[in-house]
Amino acid sequence: MSEVDEAKAFIEPTGEKERAGVGSWKVPRTPYDRFMEEQELPIYRGLGMSDIREIPKSPWKRMGGLGSFIQLDGTDGKLGMYAWELPPRSESTVERHIYEEVYYVFEGRGTTEVWREGSNRRHTFEWQAGSLFAIPVNTNHRIINASSGPVVLVGGTTAPPLFSLFDNEGFIFDSDFAFTDRFDDSDDYFRPKDTPLVADPMRQRAMRVTNLIPDMATCELPLDNQRSPGYRRVIPQMAHGRFSMFVGEHHSGRYSMAHHPPGPGSVVLICIKGSGYTVAWPQTATIRPWESGNGESVMRQDYRAGGMVVNNPGGTGWFHMHHSTGKEPLRLLVFGGIPQGVGIQ
Repeated sequence: MSEVDEAKAFIEPTGEKERAGVGSWKVPRTPYDRFMEEQELPIYRGLGMSDIREIPKSPWKRMGGLGSFIQLDGTDGKLGMYAWELPPRSESTVERHIYEEVYYVFEGRGTTEVWREGSNRRHTFEWQAGSLFAIPVNTNHRIINASSGPVVLVGGTTAPPLFSLFDNEGFIFDSDFAFTDRFDDSDDYFRPKDTPLVADPMRQRAMRVTNLIPDMATCELPLDNQRSPGYRRVIPQMAHGRFSMFVGEHHSGRYSMAHHPPGPGSVVLICIKGSGYTVAWPQTATIRPWESGNGESVMRQDYRAGGMVVNNPGGTGWFHMHHSTGKEPLRLLVFGGIPQGVGIQ
């Protein structure tokens, strides 16, 4: 039941000095908030975490295994995420949905099956720790852990805006529409493609068009230099989707220049190699918060491979910097969800 269904009768003011409504109010829960609560999983919120393996998880009745939703500051309504752990020799339940979904594997190895509703043809591909892959929109799929150890994944989705738009789980999970422009059922759909890099249409930076990258943590990245000297970056364009993401790498001992996106909302930077920390602060603290006496406004999140942080915890226009402190380069997988504007540097 929505807030509109629960609405009471409107009371009109009795004179010119009386105002309609109330002076303060609570922001109502979104349809995606209600969906997360119904799953009876922990919901991890905040600036970030040092390691996804350490956050609380509970049995996930709908999907199998253990799970926890991740809704970091500034990502509400834009990006859905969850941590998921499948025990040895197990498989997830079969599902399909009209939102986009991307997985990164932190631990373990296994296979994924994908097939179109009504088809007897199943596409099966293998993955391992470090793999990145996308599920085509509204295809049936399941994750299989055939190994003797657990599988730990992080999932990123465009579920929040679609829940807000339709507010109907039956449509989101039970639609039979075939997105043939996204999934053509070809034999090599999930075959890793070693095709030449192309320039992304908006910013002309490196982009690789593929649906599976076997080892995103160690594969070679093209030189970019925009964030720091020697910075490397690529955009994985997967499953003909609109899910915004990229992978960037800073040399050990270097950091990104302070910059601020206009928002609205945050992206989530997931550490997949190396270690480091991110600092973020509001623009009201100025470009040099410590020098201006606003050091108490600075927020810091340390992380290692498996950790993550948001770039815009206040929702709009926060400065942030990423620092690589480990012996090996800091590589960050960035989940943006639905693009909502172009960053101003």
